[in-house]
Amino acid sequence: MRLAPLDLYGREVVVSWETGDRAGADLEAVAGQTDGSLSALVDRLGHDRLEERNVARAQLEAAGASAVPALALVLYRCGSRQFVDHRARRLARDSIAILTTIGDLALVPLAQAISTVSGEVSEADTVGETAGGSVRGLRLLEDALRALQVTDVAKYVPLLEHPNERVRGTSLRVFERLGPDAGRFVAQVVPLVDDPSEFVSDRAKAVVAAIGSGALSALRHADVPIRPRALRALVELDGWDPFDAEDRALVERLIQMTIPSEVPEPMEFEGSWYAAPTSDQAGVIDALDLSDVFKVTTRLGTAIWYKEELCGCVYIAPALNNWILIFGHELGNKKVFATLSTLSSRFEAAYWYDQFEGTAAWGMAEKGKIVRYFDSEDPDEQIGPPHPAERDYNRVFDIARHTSIDPREIGPHTRMEGHGVVVLTVAGTRYGLPSGIMAQLR
Repeated sequence: MRLAPLDLYGREVVVSWETGDRAGADLEAVAGQTDGSLSALVDRLGHDRLEERNVARAQLEAAGASAVPALALVLYRCGSRQFVDHRARRLARDSIAILTTIGDLALVPLAQAISTVSGEVSEADTVGETAGGSVRGLRLLEDALRALQVTDVAKYVPLLEHPNERVRGTSLRVFERLGPDAGRFVAQVVPLVDDPSEFVSDRAKAVVAAIGSGALSALRHADVPIRPRALRALVELDGWDPFDAEDRALVERLIQMTIPSEVPEPMEFEGSWYAAPTSDQAGVIDALDLSDVFKVTTRLGTAIWYKEELCGCVYIAPALNNWILIFGHELGNKKVFATLSTLSSRFEAAYWYDQFEGTAAWGMAEKGKIVRYFDSEDPDEQIGPPHPAERDYNRVFDIARHTSIDPREIGPHTRMEGHGVVVLTVAGTRYGLPSGIMAQLR
């Protein structure tokens, strides 16, 4: 197949169309079986004269499925390092437009082309700005698969079970575009959340997120077995309010399933928190006069606290190396002294740390008495002598590391006892759990 582009005078432009890889050779072998007249039409598609290209385009569209292998090869070649210019971009655009019109009949041969090419492209190669020609060719084929004008989007459902991960993941993007309307395919999509391929799993989660709050309820009525990891992903992507009592019970069971396998993770954030030298989480809840305890994973608890508008909740972490960390906006600056005094009266000592947009503050209490307070925005109002750690450090996390525990250094090596909980303040008790807190697991 010649595929030589022509200049404005109809002369062939000498260009290296060789792909130089085994995937390209495999595509060439398939395209080589294309009827000679179709090969000639593909050649004309590279013509610089618009009228020639239009004639070729119309006839290739009419040829239907038989033209797809040759057009797939053109797309792959257009991604070649040797031929990235305006002609290649135009040829790729025209080829995708033809395939889009061919529609249903292009699904299977395009999926096969993607499968052939992706076998030569590693997952790592598909990430970043420096992707080589083979990767660009693969992406063009994936663009074409997503763009097909099919008679029914359900035509893509069989591709969700395709053995090739790039085909599965690319097909999922079609359903993602449907938004809530993809809900009728939730039973086919959700199992892929548990797909061994991260590319596919991430795309499946994106589809569930696009479906929205109805995903879990729709799945509950679908006759399909779902593994725990996929169910947890649904909880992560859904919201709390739309759940009925049965859904909420499922959420609570899933959290209970997740807690035993949790591994401590570092926390990077801006904000304030308290630390008490104890493993007695129940004692902390009692000391702070909090109520309505909800078990949560550490990720969920952190996310709930970090969402600033959720002021009715306090997140209390599991015991970490015999320290309890407490996070809550309603225990903020106006209540620092009272909270430190309460906690230190119960647990001998207590610490408070705050950092936000370059500011730093910390407070320390022993047996109910404030022994140190410092705020970089108001240094004249400090209380007590500097802590020994302040001689060498002036950053909040460093002070925390030398007085209690640095949240950034939490990890698999950290000894964790129990589980995290979200408890309600007075406002939280009055108004209940905030809307959509489960979505914070994403």
